[in-house]
Amino acid sequence: MRVFMSKQYLLEGLCCEKCAAKIEKGINQLGGVQKAAVDPETTILSIDFKPDATADSLFEEIKKIVETNDPDVVIKNGVA
Repeated sequence: MRVFMSKQYLLEGLCCEKCAAKIEKGINQLGGVQKAAVDPETTILSIDFKPDATADSLFEEIKKIVETNDPDVVIKNGVA
């Protein structure tokens, strides 16, 4: 059985489902990501990382995908 590390981020300023879907699709294409999901209502990004990847190692790539798809969004570590 494989164990996945999970992490949640707050996407502050996310305003539409279309941007949420683009962000989700882009992050799901990263090699170390098992599954990513964005809830446009709560603006929470949930990511399950593959066993050989960590949130820290992929954070810059995740941040770049978020900024590319919605430059007004600020990604915040963790959920309040």
